[in-house]
Amino acid sequence: AALSTWMKPLIEPVLFMRALAAGISAMWNNDGSLGNNANVFNRIFFDQVGGNQRQILDAFDSFYSTEFLNLQRYTGCDPAARQVMEWVRANGIRVVIATQPVFPLPANLARLRWADVPADEFEYELITSYDLMRASKPHRMYFEDILTSLHLTPQDCCMVGDSLETDIPARTYGFSTFWVHRNRNAPAQHVETDGRGSLEDLLIWLQ
Repeated sequence: AALSTWMKPLIEPVLFMRALAAGISAMWNNDGSLGNNANVFNRIFFDQVGGNQRQILDAFDSFYSTEFLNLQRYTGCDPAARQVMEWVRANGIRVVIATQPVFPLPANLARLRWADVPADEFEYELITSYDLMRASKPHRMYFEDILTSLHLTPQDCCMVGDSLETDIPARTYGFSTFWVHRNRNAPAQHVETDGRGSLEDLLIWLQ
């Protein structure tokens, strides 16, 4: 909603939201054959809205460096996230922020600050963003591209995430997995994971 309002001087809101949804859907379904997620988004989005592409892209960049930061008030911070990262750092474990790559990097950096695990304090091996990745979770290519870039095998890695639909499928590719259920009621007993629970439980599990 904030982005739609921001872009209103350039694109009528209903048209913008329709094109935005189409672009996001294209990124979710990207199989890598058409380039990275940013290329896929731009192709679908601008086919629908037209306009001055450079001017619109500059407006996107301006939004994420200014107005987007005000959305922190709608978020919450789990103190266990920092506890996990401090333990991980102390034990020399490499960390990838394997978030769904539908945001530009500045948005993901802001989200990490909101979570009190900022990238300028914790050294992340990689932060997946839409201009970097050519597939989205749970596509195999998403995970394979991370492994290739860091010279790792699935057996070297554990995928920690709160989505049974996009994170935990990494297990089918050979990763160990930990499902952060965030106190949701769905038991999901039928889903196989190596661990599950809160972020506090994750810290105990890692230890």
